[in-house]
Amino acid sequence: MSERRPERKTATLRFLPNVTCAFPACCLPVLLWIAAPGECGNQALVSGAYAATLGAGGATAAERSAFGQNPAALRPGCLGLRLDFHRPYGMDELAVAEAGGFLDGSRWGVSAEWRQTAVEGLYSEQGYQITQSLRLGGMGGGFPGVLDLGLAWSGWSSQWPEGRSSLAWSHGLGAAWRPFHRLKAGVFMLGLPLGAVNGGAIGSGVGIGNGDATDRVWQWGLEADSRDPDPVPGQAGSQTAGPSQILRLDFRKTGNAPWRTLASLSIRPHPSLELTGGFSGPPFQASMGIRVAWAGWECRQALRYHRYLGRTWLSGLAYSRLIGVSRPN
Repeated sequence: MSERRPERKTATLRFLPNVTCAFPACCLPVLLWIAAPGECGNQALVSGAYAATLGAGGATAAERSAFGQNPAALRPGCLGLRLDFHRPYGMDELAVAEAGGFLDGSRWGVSAEWRQTAVEGLYSEQGYQITQSLRLGGMGGGFPGVLDLGLAWSGWSSQWPEGRSSLAWSHGLGAAWRPFHRLKAGVFMLGLPLGAVNGGAIGSGVGIGNGDATDRVWQWGLEADSRDPDPVPGQAGSQTAGPSQILRLDFRKTGNAPWRTLASLSIRPHPSLELTGGFSGPPFQASMGIRVAWAGWECRQALRYHRYLGRTWLSGLAYSRLIGVSRPN
């Protein structure tokens, strides 16, 4: 397996075993899905904090609103909105845009997510996800702590040239357990089919329209905090605001692909500033990112490096506010 990256305009695909072919750059994204089945249906964790963690923290719901994470995410007494955008590997023809929002009470929550993955003049995919979450227990009573449960419903619509299209539905479930203030564990599964794909198979082996429309995703992981987590992560003025570090370790499997290891470390010297670095494999990827927060607003920038495919810049903007709960359990 060669480690040479494909060129921008015309590329030779050599990072796949037993495959060598030349193709125009606009076709590269489709072949990348074949090369990395974890991206089939584009369930990759790239929203918010995950841009810099490479998906680490998805099992423990490091973000409240993010496409493809543990549906058991909950931020009691809070609401928020977000926007995210990136062009994978710097390719002008390929763009991924996201939007989402959530509304949480003291024990329940709901969120809605949208993601568009488009290859100019070749392919367009729309993903929709709605999640519901429920909190059991409270940290005030100590062990066994807090247990969050969640359900997700997803819809996928794909359009190809010559009018070919598909529509499929899936669901998922997850749980996140915080037995102590500074330790959290989580597990979830997405991509369980709800019905047959409309429109027939599209590109056998690509993962879109091949029965389930999306690969099943398993992920489990742990999170350790150096201090009690803030009521609203990153919001200045919260009762436990102060310097902190968060270590996350996740294991993720998509479809028939091998298990991947995801790890990250986030350092927050001030409630308004967070620096994050991460790595994952196989294949090897590394990342770094920064988050700046002020008056409920958050701006994120991250850079990912893929061993074979190169660099990706990711940007995100989010807003959140409390809605009547001063400190959740």
